[in-house]
Amino acid sequence: MIDAILYVSRTGCQWRQLPHDFPNWKTLYNNFWTWRNVGTWQRIHNTLREKVRKSEGKKPNPTAAIINSQSIRSAEGGEERSYAPGKKITGPKRHLAVDTLGMG
Repeated sequence: MIDAILYVSRTGCQWRQLPHDFPNWKTLYNNFWTWRNVGTWQRIHNTLREKVRKSEGKKPNPTAAIINSQSIRSAEGGEERSYAPGKKITGPKRHLAVDTLGMG
């Protein structure tokens, strides 16, 4: 099931277009949304983040955050656009809060 969800995420294919070697798309889709709604994905994320932090000799939960922004190069058009003069990039900007290891 995880492989199918990662496949959809990576390729952008529709659930109905999953290759036939995966389980039924409706089952996968329903399980994905059930996991999302009950917080399973957040628990997986938190557990993995804690393990990585411990392996790097840090406390399991971050005590400091860094807020940064990233300009994303895009084609002309779209509603939200900004210009980053230092980078000469026109496109939307995303803002992130990450710990000292760069994880959100």
